[in-house]
Amino acid sequence: MKNVLIFGIIAFLFACGPKQKMSLFKKGKTLAVAGFSQPRHSWEMLAGYIYETKEIPPEIFQKLNVFLLETFKQKQITFVGPKGVRQCEELIIGKEHRSDMSAFNYWLEVGKCIPADFIVVPFVFKWQEREGGEWGVESPAAVVMDFYLLDVNNKQVQRFHFEEEQLSLSENIFDIDKFFKRRGRWVTASELAKEGIKEFCEELGL
Repeated sequence: MKNVLIFGIIAFLFACGPKQKMSLFKKGKTLAVAGFSQPRHSWEMLAGYIYETKEIPPEIFQKLNVFLLETFKQKQITFVGPKGVRQCEELIIGKEHRSDMSAFNYWLEVGKCIPADFIVVPFVFKWQEREGGEWGVESPAAVVMDFYLLDVNNKQVQRFHFEEEQLSLSENIFDIDKFFKRRGRWVTASELAKEGIKEFCEELGL
């Protein structure tokens, strides 16, 4: 029993330790940010696989776009937003049928069109609202998102995956740091998403 406890403490300390940041992004380079979307076909995916979840309403994409752009603005990052990126998306689609191009080549062409050195492509696969209140839930919030950073000039891609369904402290003792940050509350899907966006920006080294 004692050995199990010691192992648990060591594992917890490693889990809470600082993560090494290895980002393709270089400050001072031109950055573009695409709008959130929910891939429904394999040819839309840059990596990973399609999540078989219910369709996410467009207003959630808009909400996530606001969260992401606000975070970038707070960090004083200069970027081309989803409106500018969308214009180039439409231009590329006008030249060639979207499903005939790999997702990687498609976004590279969009990045060249802007033009940008780097382009962020965010996806959301699952959005589950909390059912209940801050101190007790019938069903917790859950969010699954992918963020892809494409280096347009060097043709490289980096993926950041965020997936969380909030658990009680007794179900996952290794999330004790999050438990205290959230002050023991059950958070909303929006709060989970903001945490994921913040973690993504930290991964970029912003």
